[in-house]
Amino acid sequence: MPGGGPDAQRNQETGAAPFYVRRARPDELSAVRDVDVEAKALFRQTRHAWIADSEPEPLSFFVTREDAGLLWVATDSADKPVGHAAFSDLDGLLHLQQISVATAWQRRGVGRRILDGAFHFYRGRGVSRVTLTTFTDVPFNRPYYLRLGFADLTVDEDDPRFGPLFAHEAAMGLDMSARVAMVREL
Repeated sequence: MPGGGPDAQRNQETGAAPFYVRRARPDELSAVRDVDVEAKALFRQTRHAWIADSEPEPLSFFVTREDAGLLWVATDSADKPVGHAAFSDLDGLLHLQQISVATAWQRRGVGRRILDGAFHFYRGRGVSRVTLTTFTDVPFNRPYYLRLGFADLTVDEDDPRFGPLFAHEAAMGLDMSARVAMVREL
């Protein structure tokens, strides 16, 4: 099985092209970055269109996550990355920093399967919840995460660790009036 190993999961949807989910390898980080750049084009359909043309994450972003075992990929039958999820440790919380799926693979359940595989892995290692921040006014952001079982997290009451994260997002130029923190119990 391409991209196999203990963390691999094969797509079982009838009629759909197969894809596999596993942790990323060092030799595919440039391809993972390319998926991220391509997937940002979706933002052209939103009021945050500038994101589509913004600078991509530096390769070091993906290197750091892969080194820590916090970068997951979906690969096609040729073992080429078609999607990824990048996590970080946010003061003891597992935090989803980004998820991206190549255009040709969107709306096939790839993102959901990446997260399912990663959540299964981390749950087995004692992680009980995962957090993220996202846009409230983008149809493929907050509504998507709600369908995946995430709920809004009131930062001031629940976890002050998000203050610095929101400050960083504001410095990047994100409209903070349209941002929310979310959490999902594993």
